[in-house]
Amino acid sequence: MKLKGQGIVEFILVIPFLIFLLLSIIELGIFWRTTQLVQQVALEAAIAGSQNYNMQASDLLTTTRNAADAARDAVIARVPSFGISGITMSTRTVPSHANNSQGEPFVVYRYSSAQLNSDSLRSYFVLDIDFRNPVERGIIAQLTYDYRTLFFGLDFAVPAGSRITILPRSIPVSSTKVQEYHLY
Repeated sequence: MKLKGQGIVEFILVIPFLIFLLLSIIELGIFWRTTQLVQQVALEAAIAGSQNYNMQASDLLTTTRNAADAARDAVIARVPSFGISGITMSTRTVPSHANNSQGEPFVVYRYSSAQLNSDSLRSYFVLDIDFRNPVERGIIAQLTYDYRTLFFGLDFAVPAGSRITILPRSIPVSSTKVQEYHLY
């Protein structure tokens, strides 16, 4: 026996779960797209760094800086694909030339981007370019992107003063790609 108004009550009880399911599917799709995009951009950065590396140059510092700048420019060219505008990558660390256990030169460049949103500084990208014997091992590009969820983020304060995070609001997405150096 169906009571008067039973259908509307059932609808009101079920609709929040359906909306949550729909938003979860949308969020997962956007997150999947972002991870694929980070992988593609990291590969493009590694290729750009490899193509602009000149093994025959007399100045190792200049050739690695030019290759790292080319990798950075490849990332900057793809930033609009993430739905972000007006980002520049800066704060390049000075490369350190040191020998590791294999006696190889070791040069790392780090580029990062940040933007002031409301009252906080938000980091978007960090790009590390690693030149560790690029002729034999390739040029390593690691791109890290700070993905912010669109719909969800669940955390709450506990009486001890700390916070418990169930669903993070910010998820770092990282991809490391190695591109071999080819001398033609």
